[in-house]
Amino acid sequence: MTAGDGGNGKIPPTKAASAGGSEEHHSDPEFLGGSPSQPTTNMFRYDHAELHQDLNNFLRQRLDSRGNHMCPQKGNPGRRIRRNFSRNERLAAVAEFYKQYGWKYPDAASGFFAQHPHLK
Repeated sequence: MTAGDGGNGKIPPTKAASAGGSEEHHSDPEFLGGSPSQPTTNMFRYDHAELHQDLNNFLRQRLDSRGNHMCPQKGNPGRRIRRNFSRNERLAAVAEFYKQYGWKYPDAASGFFAQHPHLK
């Protein structure tokens, strides 16, 4: 046990990230139809969580004509999003996200555009 571990010997996620904990990010999100076997981007856990928060906020603003959005959440799972939006609409939204946030997540943006160079 260490100080700040809550007495359970486990490092809280935010501290694990600063300690070098990492996760793999699918730049073309699986819930939007990206391949599970696509190349992934290694990211610190904290940065990965922040990217998904930014992406979810961005996708919540992408609406179809009936007011449905692209953000995955309870009651709006990936299968519903894929039904409501075409693959081209979903890819265009992710491309727009990485064009706006590429400065903040350059490796993830690079990974996405390597898979979809026609969307640069």
